[in-house]
Amino acid sequence: MKYILEILATLAFILMWIPPARRLGLIDVPNHRKPHSGEIPLVGGLGILSAWVMSLLTLQLITPEVGYLLGAVGLMLTVIVLDDIYQLSARFRLMVQIAVAMIMVFKGHLIINSLGNIFGLGVVHLGVAAIPFTLFSIVGVINAVNMLDGLDGLAGGMSLIAVMFFGYSAQRAGLGQDAEILFLLAAALVGFQAVNLRTPWRAKAKVFMGDAGSMSIGLILAWYAVRLSSPAHRAIEPVGALWVLALPVIDTVAVMSRRILKGRNPFSADQEHLHHIILRAGISVQNTVFLMLGLCIIVGIVGMQGTRLGLPSVVLAAIYVILLMLHMWATQRAWILMKFLRWLIRIPQHDKLHDKVAQES
Repeated sequence: MKYILEILATLAFILMWIPPARRLGLIDVPNHRKPHSGEIPLVGGLGILSAWVMSLLTLQLITPEVGYLLGAVGLMLTVIVLDDIYQLSARFRLMVQIAVAMIMVFKGHLIINSLGNIFGLGVVHLGVAAIPFTLFSIVGVINAVNMLDGLDGLAGGMSLIAVMFFGYSAQRAGLGQDAEILFLLAAALVGFQAVNLRTPWRAKAKVFMGDAGSMSIGLILAWYAVRLSSPAHRAIEPVGALWVLALPVIDTVAVMSRRILKGRNPFSADQEHLHHIILRAGISVQNTVFLMLGLCIIVGIVGMQGTRLGLPSVVLAAIYVILLMLHMWATQRAWILMKFLRWLIRIPQHDKLHDKVAQES
């Protein structure tokens, strides 16, 4: 019952945030990169996090550590909402991401001290590189979730899948409070999906998550990926946590690598992500989202079951790197991938279904 109430609370908060968002200009306006129709309120993240925090307070789930998490999320949410309104510089956004990552490291005491036995030569301890590596990883996950926020229902659905995997891992490990916190967030994400995901009876999203929402959710995913894979709470192996977040991480690494090789800013916006290529093959927005979410589920299961069945970390890490290399090879030859996808689903070459794409910021 509490999860149903969480879904309803999220919908109520989203509706509550829409009028002030329109007054403040917290809306997504169509342009050459985002050809959606109409001005869409960027209040999905506000609705999700408002309902989630209210539930944590009501159920008395806020410990000192959770308090630090909420403080970091609050800082991220506030500053990036201002960015959504006033378009602050990319450098300032990066500084905020580093600041919240430092809260996680120095206040939450969540540090990646080792990478496990990913090379088959024994556990890799990071030593003095642990804190810099952790900060880099947190900022990376935040941006990975944000960069995947390109189609109606994609970022919300991917986040929902990852949260459920982490919640299930916490529950199996006897970390009841962590599991409860994560399942409440999952319910809030379901509420958001109800107004963001395209359906046969709704052709476009009612609201978008916004950068504030996607980055805040990315921070929460990074927090629990490190916490649940740490020796003190070991609910999932480090390489397993990496597999849960495989699709956004691999896609972001591939896209940013291509931008750097082309001499461009790695944080610059473009339409070279995997979901853009799938769309250009002629697959509809809705089916592209379902395909991407299906891939998220598959790679998450591979990571979770692989570690549970005792598959060596070096094997899982090697497969992960192979997937990254395949992704980079295929997306650098997008025309081959599009041709294969058209053949697979029998779409004619002249199909222009992909020309109209609704995107989130």
